[in-house]
Amino acid sequence: MDGHETKMKAKLGEGRALMADGEYASALSSVMKAISMCPCTPTSHGKDKSCNILQCIRALRDPDPESLWRMVAGPCSCGFVWPSCTNPLHLEAVDILANCLEKTKHYAAAFSTALGLVRLDPASAIGYCRVARIMRYLVKHCRSSDTHVVRSISVILRDAKLASIEQFRDTVYSFVKSGLYNTEKYRHGPDTKHNFILRQMSHNMNMVESRKDPLRKLPREIISMIFSYLDATALIRSCRVDRMWRQVLGSDKVLWSSIRLRHPRSTRYFAKFLQRHHEIKSLAIDDVSAFQLTPDKLCSILALPNLEHLCLGIRSGFIHPGPSTTLASRLRNPFKLVRLSLMGLSESRNIQVLQHLVEKVSESLETLNIDNQILFNSMLGISVLTQLKKLRFTSTDRHRPNINISRLSKVAYNLEYLYLDGCYLNCDAPSNPNSPCPLERQPWQCFRSLTLGSECRQNLDCRTFPYLPKTLQVLELMTSDRRLVQHLLSMEEINATSTHPEGDDGGSPSELLHWPNLETFRCRAALDIDLLKRTIEPAVKSGVLKVLEFTPPSTHSIFSGTLDDSLLESARDYAFASSEHIHTVGMYSFNFGSDFSGFDGQPFIDWLDSCFPNVSTVTAYPGAFPNVGPFLMKLICRPGIRTVHQDRLHGVEWDEAQELARKHGVQLFHTPGNTPIGWPFID
Repeated sequence: MDGHETKMKAKLGEGRALMADGEYASALSSVMKAISMCPCTPTSHGKDKSCNILQCIRALRDPDPESLWRMVAGPCSCGFVWPSCTNPLHLEAVDILANCLEKTKHYAAAFSTALGLVRLDPASAIGYCRVARIMRYLVKHCRSSDTHVVRSISVILRDAKLASIEQFRDTVYSFVKSGLYNTEKYRHGPDTKHNFILRQMSHNMNMVESRKDPLRKLPREIISMIFSYLDATALIRSCRVDRMWRQVLGSDKVLWSSIRLRHPRSTRYFAKFLQRHHEIKSLAIDDVSAFQLTPDKLCSILALPNLEHLCLGIRSGFIHPGPSTTLASRLRNPFKLVRLSLMGLSESRNIQVLQHLVEKVSESLETLNIDNQILFNSMLGISVLTQLKKLRFTSTDRHRPNINISRLSKVAYNLEYLYLDGCYLNCDAPSNPNSPCPLERQPWQCFRSLTLGSECRQNLDCRTFPYLPKTLQVLELMTSDRRLVQHLLSMEEINATSTHPEGDDGGSPSELLHWPNLETFRCRAALDIDLLKRTIEPAVKSGVLKVLEFTPPSTHSIFSGTLDDSLLESARDYAFASSEHIHTVGMYSFNFGSDFSGFDGQPFIDWLDSCFPNVSTVTAYPGAFPNVGPFLMKLICRPGIRTVHQDRLHGVEWDEAQELARKHGVQLFHTPGNTPIGWPFID
């Protein structure tokens, strides 16, 4: 900051202080000295201000929005050349000068001075705000008994050659309009508070110019980014604002590439909507029960040329009553659907119609999400689904359906991600080991992820899964069926039923459980320490395992069918899981101590400290023991912890834990059922 600015600031501060004390005459002197210090060497127009007022008012009455800007660029009608300066301190000083004159009720002089401020920098909003304020005050009090106001209005009307106060009132609108135009087009810096004040004035005066349309100013890329945050309903409403909005938004292919509708009702509009937006790649309808999705409408949806993902949330009556052949006869050409989600099926006529749909998209389908056994079995009836990579089947039927894993591995032999829940699992007897068909011997060679939900059960005492290859990265066994988990993980069980001889490409039986690429392992069923070690040790040694959650062995037999609270002397038996690469550690139904009457979670914390130096997320579900609250409090305070999942805190303890978590920068979640909301989701 140079010496001129320092001195100007000092004088302006002195002037503001004098104005606050009501000493306006002294304030005028200080402000004038500040103005004279500006390096632009300002000169005075003199006492005669009438030419300034007349020239400005005439420019405002010209309908051309550029008239005021051109007038300011030239000299005064009397020949005086007005100075030009963008120094903020100079502008502020003239604004204070006009304000000081207004306070002393010299309104005509204040008005002319404010007009001089506009001439000083017509691209700044500060002058327009001061002029508009003075003009609005005079118009509002034109019929008052204040002689200063009456006299000033007479002087201004005379100098501006205006016939009445109504013409002066119209000039106020013209001045604010011109100010908005000039500051938007010619401004040389970011918005200041005076820009917002000027816009607020235009809004209070109900001016059309105050309604700024962002679509007229912003580039198409920015518009697309902004409106991408809106859902489909809000986006459709935005298209109804006016014709220009409809053209801009309707022509944006990115905005309409992915659409999610909640519960559409208008049949006529939906048909036009599909015809207008052929760029739709992903269409999701959460609930079509009120929509009456007839075969005609379904055909209209499938006729979208770029459709790749279709998600239909369905309640009873989703397909309008009618013969299933009506839709089947129209679905003649194969479609290019990559992802298909059909949830909430309940009526047999719906399933018959959609069976044809699944058959038609079988050659291109990569992701399938369904919840109906009949439709699932229909899928297994297809010869082969060569492209299917992700499959999610969740049944809410109280009578759990049977899923034949052996048949699934033959139909979808390229499967990579599998999620099953609410069903019984079974597998056919081992086939001939000398069978020439490679699909029977080595399915799922690219398998990546297996998730079994909490409602999965094993059907009878049989082998449930084919061998899982070394490519396995995620294994989440959230079922409490220990027999199922034992048969899936147990080396002895696989050895007894394996069809792979020594030296086969599939590996010897001793290698079948070797998963060095395992990144996530979760298991809700109680596991023997040796079985857990054999399962995760290869991944721990290779430094790949990142997530480890399990249940310690129960006090009862592993085949007892019950899951009791575990009692451990210490957690040192699990030192084999020690890894600096693991960032998420969890344990279910655990206890440490000499009996079940109490709970001591300190060995668990010691285990974390000694084995997992980089752990940041902990899931702790010990059970309904006393002293669980203090244990979770200590867990929150442990250095390095950033996220804690639990299900025991409530009431005052929950409030205290939340406050403690905020203090330590920890995210605390209450996750009943031991699984986060929305987990897992297959896209």
